[in-house]
Amino acid sequence: MSFLSTGPIENNAVNGVRPTQTVTIRIDNRSDVTASSVQIQGYYMNGGLRVLYVSESFDIAPNQVVTNSYFANFDSFEFTFTTTTTVNDPIQVSVWGKSSTGSLVTAHRLVSSELLGDIPGLTGVTGATGSPGATGVTGATGSPGATGVTGATGSPGATGVTGATGSPGATGVTGATGSPGATGVTGATGSPGSTGVTGATGTPGATGVTGATGTPGATGVTGA
Repeated sequence: MSFLSTGPIENNAVNGVRPTQTVTIRIDNRSDVTASSVQIQGYYMNGGLRVLYVSESFDIAPNQVVTNSYFANFDSFEFTFTTTTTVNDPIQVSVWGKSSTGSLVTAHRLVSSELLGDIPGLTGVTGATGSPGATGVTGATGSPGATGVTGATGSPGATGVTGATGSPGATGVTGATGSPGATGVTGATGSPGSTGVTGATGTPGATGVTGATGTPGATGVTGA
């Protein structure tokens, strides 16, 4: 992977107008057979911070040329270019600052050879792993920190909606009637209760009416 950068470019205003208003970037692939890709990132400087405002990727066919323009009316800006090729990178990049009328700003013109970059070579063979060093002495255990203040209890959440009542289940089959239990033993006859107190003698009833005189009896036989 290759990395190129314009570095920070000053674009301070002159008589209230910044020299560069737009930046035109031209990229070409010098290979006749190999496609490549480039990621462009643009930054502007604001109060000591580097702020990303452009981020695009392009696939570039063999011998293809790509031209793009970007807003650059800032006091300071920077563009970086990252490619996928690691050896003999065929990608060439040039950056052209332009005024509001489209005129080239000579101070802000950069070709590939003027861009800052890092094109790494092939990675060498990894060396043998060294023997592990002796384990260091374990440091003393630090004192436990003070227990933090317990946070306030959160408000209870709203009560959820009551779910719909489920349909009644089917009535189960009636079980078989059980056999009658055995007749219990007859209890013992209780003792007779004590004789109650004799009641008081009742008042004599009224004298009945004198009955009619009976018919005289037959005359007896005359004695001897």
